[in-house]
Amino acid sequence: MQWVLEELVRNLKELKERTDKGDMAAIDEFFDIFVFNEEKK
Repeated sequence: MQWVLEELVRNLKELKERTDKGDMAAIDEFFDIFVFNEEKK
């Protein structure tokens, strides 16, 4: 479980850095990793 939290924090930091630079694709990539969207199957 701790690995998941560490990975989440790391990805949130990366997401913030990328969106601060105007990279909005980072938001989609983040949710593709951490949200299991049933509609995409």
